Amino acid sequence: MNSIKTQKLSFCILTFYPNFVISEINEGISLNAKQIAEAHETITNFFGEGTYYGYISLRVNDYNVNPTDYLTCKFYKYITGMAVVSDQSLKRETANFEKAFFKKPLEVFFTLEEAIYWINNSLNKKLNKKADL
Repeated sequence: MNSIKTQKLSFCILTFYPNFVISEINEGISLNAKQIAEAHETITNFFGEGTYYGYISLRVNDYNVNPTDYLTCKFYKYITGMAVVSDQSLKRETANFEKAFFKKPLEVFFTLEEAIYWINNSLNKKLNKKADL
């Protein structure tokens, strides 16, 4: 599956597909609510206002984030689910801890291919559909 667009922000790379986005946060970043909002505003500009999408976090770099910051982002409601990809046990444990704060489907995978399959098949009913605004 080929991506449609890649956009670099000061703290991450966003790679867009028809109904999901892959984010790769830069090494050493302490991700904050303002940056999360900037990323999701960029994502909304791509998919369109009120459009549901899947979110894949490709965790190849080391960075920090307060998981409750996701909940304060106004775009949170349009994420149908989140897949975390990492083959490192500490990053996988952290993602499993984040499940307590993320009130939507969140699954952890070893490979990007597994995550894409899950996003496309498990969450497909809502993906790329407009919300009732």
